[in-house]
Amino acid sequence: MFRVEQGAHGEGRPVRIPGSSRLDEADRAIIHALQEDGRLPVSTIAEAIGLPASTVRRRINRLQSDGTLRIVAIADNERLGLPVHVVIRVETDVASGDSVGRALDALDEVRWVAMVAGQSDYLVEAFFASNAHLHAFLVNVLAGIPGIQRTETMAVVNLSKNSYRWSTMLRSAAEAPAAARRGS
Repeated sequence: MFRVEQGAHGEGRPVRIPGSSRLDEADRAIIHALQEDGRLPVSTIAEAIGLPASTVRRRINRLQSDGTLRIVAIADNERLGLPVHVVIRVETDVASGDSVGRALDALDEVRWVAMVAGQSDYLVEAFFASNAHLHAFLVNVLAGIPGIQRTETMAVVNLSKNSYRWSTMLRSAAEAPAAARRGS
């Protein structure tokens, strides 16, 4: 893990934290830079962290190929014409859990699916063009998936945070007491 220390001018700087994963400080610095601006030129990142551009390019390619890093555009759902944002709790019968998960994964309206522990078996985030579109999805699509026993749909009425800044989350984890990091 690493944390981001603020410099004199407010800029963040990743700092290695003992006991972190296989990523080194240079990898973390590259990820931090790309999280601030995913379109930064390799040469700019290289200059900022003090490595040759060829090394930075090679590291970015490795981070992408091993699945550690994806560089994507994050669009505004409302501006795309999908203003209805919901989270759906899904309960399944025990024998159908995996097949329900695969069916949920395949749905176009669904952005992410997570198998969870607790009262529900899955949480699903989905976006729709209208309430009629949502209704049709619930009645004609979701209700037709074998193994679903119960759903609860919650409308997102205000999204107050939607962060992809892993550096701040890792900083928080690093600052947590050791017992909390171990789960004790």
